[in-house]
Amino acid sequence: MKPEIIYTSGPEGFCPVQAFGTVDGFPFYFRSRNQRMSLAIAKEKDADPINPESWAYMAEYGDNPYSAGYAPKEHCEAFIEEAAALWANR
Repeated sequence: MKPEIIYTSGPEGFCPVQAFGTVDGFPFYFRSRNQRMSLAIAKEKDADPINPESWAYMAEYGDNPYSAGYAPKEHCEAFIEEAAALWANR
């Protein structure tokens, strides 16, 4: 089953590209900078996703040291969908 992703902001900006929202009601934080994209999803529905206890997924992006910091919105959203699916199926 595909998780429900709701954006409260982003993906937007440059160096880093960032987004906030929820995945199935759990807060998330997305960040894309240098050559890495990452998504953190809070452990509890009322918790902060920027926390060492949060579930996290990272992946390399692009072919130069600044690729991820300028990633297009569509690529960021695709990464968030992929990572959220991994989280939902964990």
